[in-house]
Amino acid sequence: MLKEYDRGSKKDKRQKEAVLFIKQKIDAAKWFIDAIKQRQHTLSSVMQTILDYQHEFFLTGDETSLSPMILKDIAERTHLDISTVSRVANSKFVQTEFWYVSAEILLQRIIKY
Repeated sequence: MLKEYDRGSKKDKRQKEAVLFIKQKIDAAKWFIDAIKQRQHTLSSVMQTILDYQHEFFLTGDETSLSPMILKDIAERTHLDISTVSRVANSKFVQTEFWYVSAEILLQRIIKY
């Protein structure tokens, strides 16, 4: 339909409205895809930073190897706002070799405000 419109055939009002509708839906879909990609990047970045920060803990599962950290540490390393780091961990789970753990609980245990 868009190709026909661009070629100049049948440029009536209904076709123009249909083309505008389709273009709007395509723009909305592109925005949605970009938002999902950004969310995925943010989640990956925050979780990778936590994994790097607590590398020994994730290798051994030994809670005594946890290093003290605060949300600010993760925010600074990821160049994100502290509230963004907090939201990323909300309702997320981390699978370790030893167990599944809520990222929120993990952060509550290793992050002091």
